[in-house]
Formats: sequence, C-alpha cells, structure tokens
Amino acid sequence: MSVVVETKDCAAVLEAELEDMVAMGGAFDMPRLEAARADWVLCTTATENGKLQGFTFSTLERIGGTPCVLIGLMSVKRTSKRDATLKGLMSEAFHRRSEEHTSELQSH
Repeated sequence: MSVVVETKDCAAVLEAELEDMVAMGGAFDMPRLEAARADWVLCTTATENGKLQGFTFSTLERIGGTPCVLIGLMSVKRTSKRDATLKGLMSEAFHRRSEEHTSELQSH
C-alpha cells in the first residue's frame, strides 16, 4: 500500500494524534508536540496501512514576496520505506507552496 499524506489545521490535531506522534519513537515528547500544535499553522501526516510513518508542523509564509513553506518540526519513522514517507511529506509541502503561488498570480 502507498503512503497517504494529509494536511490539516493544527487546531484540529487531536490529543490522540499527538500521542501517536510520540509513540512513533522520534525525538519529540508530548510537551514539545503540544507547543508545536499551538505555534504552527499546518500539520501534515504520512500514514501507511493506517499507521503513522511521519509528520511535519509547518506554516506558509512570504519571504521577499515569494510564498514558501517553513517547517518547524519533522519526524520520519525509520523503516525500509522512510524515503517514500519523506518524499510524500515534502511533496505535500511543495504542493501547498505551489498552490499559494498560483493563487497569488491569479489575483494579479
């Protein structure tokens, strides 16, 4: 099965989802993830067979007028498919940035 990547507003991230992130075994504990949920705008998760494989906390910003994605936290579970997880998370980030840039161009 392929990696499923989803992005949502950080305010919609549930406590149980944060617990899954901690259980993934990365470097982030619950207090750090709770702070990330409060500090960042977007949370992107990558799952395979319903199990969390990676996540990012990020925001869309403009630097010099150019839309970009700032990633605050990122964790990818060490598995044989970690490259696909990382690619999925980064593709989603680039897609969000591209959407923002396209919207900006269309508004001019």
